[in-house]
Amino acid sequence: MTNEEMERAIQFLIENQAQLSAEQMKLTAEVQRLTADVQRLTADVQKLVEDMKNLTDNVGVLAQATLTNTGQIGQLAEAQRRTETKIQEMAQAQAELTERLNIFITVVEKYISEHGHGNKSAGS
Repeated sequence: MTNEEMERAIQFLIENQAQLSAEQMKLTAEVQRLTADVQRLTADVQKLVEDMKNLTDNVGVLAQATLTNTGQIGQLAEAQRRTETKIQEMAQAQAELTERLNIFITVVEKYISEHGHGNKSAGS
């Protein structure tokens, strides 16, 4: 190999090394950027995990409240049925009382009409 060939080879190696160094610097910068992105994404995922845990806890609380409300609604419905039954019983008792009162009024009116308006017995 001649001196000139040797210098060209060395020049080629120097230029190639410079290109590799430049590429390595670009890759190093890209790796640093990606590392920062991964760190941000990791923080975001941790926040999402925390939010999901809170959401899961809240869903559990809501599910328990729903069960409680369902039980209370069942109790309320049963109380409403009892109230309706009592109202029906009271309506029936009122109807019977009204019927008996009407019979009593009829008897009293018949008695008064048959025995005079009370004036004859007071005058005798």
